[in-house]
Amino acid sequence: MMDRSRMSVNRKFTKLPPKDLAEGKWANDELKRLKEAVHTVTKTTDSDDQPIFHGIYWPAVAELVKTRNIEKCRRKWLDKLCWSTTADNTQVEHWTISHDLKLITRLYNSGIMEECDVDWMELKSEYETNYAPQWLRLKWTKLKKGVPNYQQLSFEDVVDYLYREYVQTPPDETETGTSNNES
Repeated sequence: MMDRSRMSVNRKFTKLPPKDLAEGKWANDELKRLKEAVHTVTKTTDSDDQPIFHGIYWPAVAELVKTRNIEKCRRKWLDKLCWSTTADNTQVEHWTISHDLKLITRLYNSGIMEECDVDWMELKSEYETNYAPQWLRLKWTKLKKGVPNYQQLSFEDVVDYLYREYVQTPPDETETGTSNNES
């Protein structure tokens, strides 16, 4: 017999995904159902100017979507979908090297000493495109992993390194219009 309590086994069983849920890439009809479900649950419309990322009851959303669980719906919405279109339903601009440079420059000029003090919501407002705060943080994480021994360096040292390496001496592929002349 397993040395697990009945409650432990039951809890484990309830966390198993149902067999009828989809896996992998989201189909267009699933994305449409997710969008409609979020608007239904939050009593908002598709034409609202601001992205919806607070006050969403995810069990109700997942029930309306039907093919994905609560966590998959939450992740897809918060990490991508709620930020992927503008109020007029046009697609957002793709992330480029110039966006990396802008992120590094903003962090460098902010004077912030600790990563936990970065206000990602405020930082996202500095972009014309409506990127998710989670997306900016993910991009930052990818950038800092390119710094040698980044785990042993302070946030300030990582930002300084990236600024010196990429903003003061930008890579060849950078686009024009990047603010790289600030020191």
